[in-house]
Amino acid sequence: MKPSRVISTLTVTLMAVGAGISFAVPAQAEIRAEPAINGTSGDCPAGLHTNVPDRGEVERNGAKALFTSDELRDNPQAGNSVPPQMQKVLANDPTWLTTIDCGPKLDPANGQVTQTPSAQARAATGLMPIYSAVSPNWAGYRLMNVDYPLHQFINYVGGAWTVPSPYAPVGGLGQENASIWVGIGSGDNTTDQLLQAGTVSYSGPGVAGVGPSGTYGFFEMFPYQAEQMIQNFSVVGGDIASSYITFLAASNRMVWTLCTQSANACVSGWEQLNAPATTTQATQAEWIVERHGLGGLIQPLLEFDAPVDFYAAYGEMPGGPNPVEDDYVIGQGPTGTTADDVHLDQLRMYNCLGNDSETLATTGGLNIPTTGHFLVNWQAKGNICGAS
Repeated sequence: MKPSRVISTLTVTLMAVGAGISFAVPAQAEIRAEPAINGTSGDCPAGLHTNVPDRGEVERNGAKALFTSDELRDNPQAGNSVPPQMQKVLANDPTWLTTIDCGPKLDPANGQVTQTPSAQARAATGLMPIYSAVSPNWAGYRLMNVDYPLHQFINYVGGAWTVPSPYAPVGGLGQENASIWVGIGSGDNTTDQLLQAGTVSYSGPGVAGVGPSGTYGFFEMFPYQAEQMIQNFSVVGGDIASSYITFLAASNRMVWTLCTQSANACVSGWEQLNAPATTTQATQAEWIVERHGLGGLIQPLLEFDAPVDFYAAYGEMPGGPNPVEDDYVIGQGPTGTTADDVHLDQLRMYNCLGNDSETLATTGGLNIPTTGHFLVNWQAKGNICGAS
């Protein structure tokens, strides 16, 4: 597709009966290049479309090129606040995947989170309340609730991280893995889907011919869909990956984008949610390091020597006519009243035996004032356990 052109004001001279007559032709408005909506290949969900922005439009308008003119009319702030790590890739004319090729599906799973009652206390001045919480498969932060009616829902979530490097397969039947992603929604039921996009690093055994160890990008809409591998998108250990998910409430549509710095490449997809049966309430957001399931069981956590350095940001949509998106980094957003119970869960991942058993990963605190960065530190692999 050719880049769009801006036609400026022209001065045209006509010759009539030997006299020069000049007049100005008004400038035409900029012709916007719409993103191409392509199909998919492999074992993709029926409703998934490959979203391919015009490269000239990306150069001019960044992530706004991911959205159609109709979507931007209904959501004028869409694409305004992608993570800075993704902005860096978009500014470098990245390669865009033109057809998403879906590989094997992995077990769908949700976080099993329990708050620690003794630790439900307001954090230091400058941050929203932070509760301590534990989970057998999640570490990171989970944002709970919005200050309704001042804000209606979370309309985007963004994040970036360093992809852990997998190592040679170890003995035994289990797969060690670290799935890192951002998400919107809770996944508690089909009317509150958890929309996710991120990366996985794993060490054998592989799944359905994937190989004994490796890395890949994925998306998921839990519980409606399983974790879906993007098998034609390159992800390597040590790379900086960034993810940006937008919930377009006016059209009940999810648009997700995943980029990697070393390959200077991005992939984007969108999927129509089928209200009222399949939608999201979008009042919860996540920035998570997960040990995901395989064969119905939670697998050990892949060892990563350097902490996962997470950047986390999100936006909330106010109510009323002509709402304007409010942008925040993690810990910075509005808390509303006590009844709203807007807070962050700071998650510690534990082994399968109980809340007080071996710690597998810890989540670091937030700076004051918060910059949107936090660390997830590996402690132990843990055991194969529990239903995923």
